[in-house]
Amino acid sequence: MKKLKIIGFTVILMIGFIIPGCEQDDDCGGSSSYFDVLGIDEVVFLDSSNTVIAPNETVALDELGKIFIGYETDYHSIELPERDWSFSLIPSAYACSPIFGDKGSKTEALVDFSITTLNDFDDDHLANSNINDLFDYRGSSWELLTTPISLTQFLNEQTGNLQEEDMFLTLKKAPELNQAFKIKVAMELSTGEMYEFETAQIFITP
Repeated sequence: MKKLKIIGFTVILMIGFIIPGCEQDDDCGGSSSYFDVLGIDEVVFLDSSNTVIAPNETVALDELGKIFIGYETDYHSIELPERDWSFSLIPSAYACSPIFGDKGSKTEALVDFSITTLNDFDDDHLANSNINDLFDYRGSSWELLTTPISLTQFLNEQTGNLQEEDMFLTLKKAPELNQAFKIKVAMELSTGEMYEFETAQIFITP
């Protein structure tokens, strides 16, 4: 009987060492680091030193740096901490922690993306007009491009599921009809999700 108790205790210890604190699957293990877009989290104007421009502040076009558009995301992958294999009668619990979705979105592709001016910009872009053609795409937090491309070209080249969680844009010219600059960013995903975000207003001079 005593021998059976010893064997049983040994088996319990072995099981405790083998089973980690969380399962290694798509939602826990680091092998499938995907994200899910829940909305547009923020759209902010940055100056040439990457400082956020305050609402109603006036800035010259050459001092306007990038426009940052960030998505609200939920991560579908977690990184399992490295186990400490030191001997212990009661193995400690191991929590999972979020990691970036470096494989992009698992299910969402970009169907439509538009930037609308809420003030008269120029003769060809009056209030409530699409102004995608007035922006260059500069990359994302993962990688900034050495040579920017037009936002229109970037969007036309998008195939498959979303790969970035944000983007940086630059405005090609200053407003001509109204220095007040306020935009609405809207996106539609292949899953049927639709999101939009209105910025604060700033003033841009030539």
